[in-house]
Amino acid sequence: MFRLDPAKNESAEFVSTKSRVRDFRWRGADQLVIASIDGVRTFRVEQGRCRLIAEAFYSLKMNVGPVWLSEFDKEGGCAVAGFWSVMKVNPDGTKGWEVAGRLNPTAAPVVADGRIFTSWRLGDVMCHDSASGELLWKKEYPHSMFGGMKSLTKDLLLVGSGDRTRLVSPSTGTTVADLGEYSGCRGGPFAMGGGEFWYITTLHRVVRVSANERSGREFSTLTSKPSGIARTEDGGACVVTEGAGVVDLR
Repeated sequence: MFRLDPAKNESAEFVSTKSRVRDFRWRGADQLVIASIDGVRTFRVEQGRCRLIAEAFYSLKMNVGPVWLSEFDKEGGCAVAGFWSVMKVNPDGTKGWEVAGRLNPTAAPVVADGRIFTSWRLGDVMCHDSASGELLWKKEYPHSMFGGMKSLTKDLLLVGSGDRTRLVSPSTGTTVADLGEYSGCRGGPFAMGGGEFWYITTLHRVVRVSANERSGREFSTLTSKPSGIARTEDGGACVVTEGAGVVDLR
């Protein structure tokens, strides 16, 4: 990995994992957690230097496909999904458990309320117990290249796997609400405040979801392929597209 100095417009090697990097997250200000094709490494950053403090290796080398890291739970642990498996990484960076997944994850795992949720390219959505790795439930939807997920509330999980986006019960996987024929989730969802979440569909639409009303409605249709969405300081949002640059959605 390289570190960019924007003031000098220069980059220099920051840390070497000796393996291809797929995803990374900062744990606080002094720990860098990196997911590679062979495992997850935790580094302590001191005075601009990285020191390896823990490693957690997969039982099967993930030499193809994406590898995704979740956000950290309250204790500082996280989950990683890639190729064929799901692995729990303890707060100290060591390996907790590893269980079989499906083929290629479509989004970062979601860690919420003692559960780990993952979505897969074959259309499966899986829920595992965060402490033990036990499979709590699994749902099968149509095949999907994309599948964003987010815990909206304690009782509501947004699942974008397959041909449409659904609000489901985190405890059972039962569909609470079908958000209509907006197609699957490509980007997001992003919290916009007031119980409202926005996401981008595979058909280039921007959809607003109300967690309170458990419903969704189309907000805007983009003329070119979107690649990301971000919230603005005044409470609006903008979308980065491949053809039209930045589109302001306020």
